[in-house]
Amino acid sequence: MVIKENSLGEAFVAFLRYNKLHCSRSSTDRMGVCGTSDDSSTLSGSAKEGWLSGPKRRSRKPFSRKGGTGSNPVPSASVKYMTITICGSMQFHAEMAKTQKKLEAQGFHVLVPIELGNEKTNESYMSRDEDKISTKIEYDFIREHFKKIEKSDAVLVLNYEKKGITGYIGGNTFLEMGYAFGLGKKIYLFRPVPKMDYSVEMHAMKPIVLHGDLLKLS
Repeated sequence: MVIKENSLGEAFVAFLRYNKLHCSRSSTDRMGVCGTSDDSSTLSGSAKEGWLSGPKRRSRKPFSRKGGTGSNPVPSASVKYMTITICGSMQFHAEMAKTQKKLEAQGFHVLVPIELGNEKTNESYMSRDEDKISTKIEYDFIREHFKKIEKSDAVLVLNYEKKGITGYIGGNTFLEMGYAFGLGKKIYLFRPVPKMDYSVEMHAMKPIVLHGDLLKLS
């Protein structure tokens, strides 16, 4: 066919008209300019089945927050989890260590108090307030933990029973909650807000209570 139109648009229209005419005259062969036939009745056997079902895809198990898929769970490298700083009374140091391992197994990056695992600097092993004060000042524990909160997406307060108070949150931990709140970080409580002198302030920070379930972290 010779196209006499001068403009590119007119030439393209002419080509489409020729293509349509050619397709209507050749019903037995639709693989050239016209494309693939949409009539599955001309197919038979496995060819017809493949045409109808399309390419097969391998099924993939969904990723689980508990640590991946299958019997050997491994967190996906494409999933980014939060960095969480654990806060709480150093009397709960054993629980902190266990929680750190659990969260890391779930894929989280976890920061803990620097005195964790060191009996010499852990105030829960000290009986005198003078020793606790001097240790906090010497190692700058308060400011060092604040720096970890700055690097985190959220803080997790482990508040167990202490001094006869359910869900105890001491003065130092309350400071850390306030600092996290001021920075706009998420605040998670392992147990509900305790009944203490500063309960109103803690409620005002709108913490997310996990009710003992770490899988609720998100």
